Amino acid sequence: MQKTRSFVRFLSMTLALFLVFSVGSPIARAAEKKEPTPIIYIIGRTSIYKHLSDPERRAQVPDADGDAITDAVKEALPYVAKAVFLGQWDAYCDKAYDLIMQFFEDYGLDENGDVCTDTGPTFRWSEDELPRDYRSENPYTYRFEYDCRLSPLEIADDLNDYISAVKRISGQQKVSVISRCEGTNIAFAYLYKYEKQNHYAGIDALVLYDNSTMGIEMLEAAFSGTISIDPDAASRFLSGYDLALDDETLSQFVALTLKMLQETYGIELTAEFLEGFYRHVKDTLFRRFLKSTFASTPGYWSMVNDKYDLAKKYIFGEKGDAEKYKGLIAKLDAFRAVQQSAPQMILDMKAAGVDVSAICKYGFMGNYPIYEDVKKCSDGVTGLAKQSFGAAVSDFDSTLGFRYLSRRPTDYISPDKQVDAGTGLLPDTTWYIKNYEHNPFWDSINPLLVKLCRVDGFNVKSDPAWSRYTVMEDGGDHNVTPMTAENCDPHGDIVRDGDEHPYKSFFKSIANFFRYVFEVLKLLANRDKA
Repeated sequence: MQKTRSFVRFLSMTLALFLVFSVGSPIARAAEKKEPTPIIYIIGRTSIYKHLSDPERRAQVPDADGDAITDAVKEALPYVAKAVFLGQWDAYCDKAYDLIMQFFEDYGLDENGDVCTDTGPTFRWSEDELPRDYRSENPYTYRFEYDCRLSPLEIADDLNDYISAVKRISGQQKVSVISRCEGTNIAFAYLYKYEKQNHYAGIDALVLYDNSTMGIEMLEAAFSGTISIDPDAASRFLSGYDLALDDETLSQFVALTLKMLQETYGIELTAEFLEGFYRHVKDTLFRRFLKSTFASTPGYWSMVNDKYDLAKKYIFGEKGDAEKYKGLIAKLDAFRAVQQSAPQMILDMKAAGVDVSAICKYGFMGNYPIYEDVKKCSDGVTGLAKQSFGAAVSDFDSTLGFRYLSRRPTDYISPDKQVDAGTGLLPDTTWYIKNYEHNPFWDSINPLLVKLCRVDGFNVKSDPAWSRYTVMEDGGDHNVTPMTAENCDPHGDIVRDGDEHPYKSFFKSIANFFRYVFEVLKLLANRDKA
């Protein structure tokens, strides 16, 4: 009898543990299709136009073509020379500001962060024109656009009206939201303002695609006045930069000059020179430009996170700024509360039964080598650690290292050993796609977006085709395939010179360099005669 009771108790405990882990683990949760809800896609950014009310004069801002930029550079060069050699920095800063602002005319907002000119996006929506087929498998059926300069909390009001209209025409009480880049900030502002108090009852699924809510490092460095140039990253950047010069001689000359800089450690000297140049202009030209353009917009401020306080001190650090810009600063601080609440909101949504997931891209270093950690895995714009809400990542051309990897569960480590998904906020509903840059929008990713919105409990183990780590292949279709040790070379982006002896390569570069110096001088002389 006692043995029977013990066996029953053991069986009961085993069954209870099984039920607990079956319910609690996202991996064990069944992934089944659910009743479709409308999918709202919040885009990343919208183009801004000046002369918005006049279609004949309407032009995108910044308004510049190659010839106009070339002319501006030529006009600025004498001032650059006087600044560098004679110390006439104020004259250079004034001239450069006027030249730059001709391309950014009317882009900025006023002291309160409001539109004060005839500028904005062309996007307008009406309920009558919204699609009726909310069951469509197209994840962009309901595409919400906005003025990317405005406060996300202001845009949230328009988004609320948009979502309410979609609910009315579909007869549904819930929607799924896919938000990309700056659109994630708009999504969080909407959730904070309209859904949080209702325990997210109106949200079926939330997809954070290329999330920028945790900040964009390049923007944070610019807004905080902490730009620094990493010599190695600068060398890599210049090596891969296509100047697209029409003249072959000039193209060869530029390429050889860059090669010379690399091989003679000139990049370090160039980096030091550029940082010195930046120090001369950062509190005059650079801050003035930012205050007139991007730093006057709450939208761009919404992508500043870790250096927010430092950035406020830098941008609004001049005498009288606190009073002059108090309206704008109030908007920035209001969204800051949303930004700081975002991770907890994600956890609260999951607890409320909302399917929350993230799609992250990587395989590149930052586009511009002007900030710390520029070589960390990135999609070229946003760092992977920020996209994934805290996952540990390596540099784009190395790995996390044996010491780190030996202490971590292998289930979460990427085959290229560059990412530890287990350290991110959503370890089992975050997808990492390698070799996928920030800006392209390839249709090959659409099936995953739809599954995240239409399949209940979909996670990284629900479908072998959409595993936690995938790779985007080269080719017209840009297919996404599961990552393996064979298709994810972490060193594939490193420039190698081949087998030629380095000294031989160096002296050959010297000879070619001087040969092209004479060719360029002849070319310029002939152009002057023409």
